[in-house]
Amino acid sequence: MWPKRLLNKRLIDTLFLKEADWSESHGATPGHLGGGLLYYSIAYSLRVQRCLCIGSGGGFVPRMIRQAQREMGGDRETHLVDADLPEVGWGSPKWLGKKSFFRKNFPDITIHIDKSESVLPTFEPQSMDYIHIDGDHSYEGCKKDFELSLPLLTKDGVMTLHDTISHEHDERCGVHRVVEEARAANFDVIDLLNIGRGVAIIRPRAA
Repeated sequence: MWPKRLLNKRLIDTLFLKEADWSESHGATPGHLGGGLLYYSIAYSLRVQRCLCIGSGGGFVPRMIRQAQREMGGDRETHLVDADLPEVGWGSPKWLGKKSFFRKNFPDITIHIDKSESVLPTFEPQSMDYIHIDGDHSYEGCKKDFELSLPLLTKDGVMTLHDTISHEHDERCGVHRVVEEARAANFDVIDLLNIGRGVAIIRPRAA
């Protein structure tokens, strides 16, 4: 008999959502992955070899990307960059402890605790198939991460940006402005505002 579910709710709660602070901002709820399924699907459907996540408070997004890579097998990499600068106002990672649930269950994610402007230039150009940006949410910070990431994308690579809803109550958040500028600059953009706090899929338009 065929299984009645493609997704295992117990696994969702015990592996992907456990100690995954801020996963609700991606539309996730108990037993439901929300935008997590989008991140997984991008990585899986594009058969990505190398992925880069910039910022991740609870490790939710890199979990989904790495799980897709695990299931595909082969020599694949996920890198996570976080500056850990709570004084800037965007929070601090909850997985910093080496015994945290995230680090014990996803030890195959390469973690870089440093500023993105220091880490990103160390990667080879056109070496990342998928890049997720969820670090400094200010306009200046997000734009910097976007511009530093672009040269790293492979020819068919894609990016996702989180928190694309305009925050009228918090003028510091300018991710939506970066998305608008990318659209005006002729990038392919799909902004899914109804998934959590919004997530945009962006890729350079083919010449």
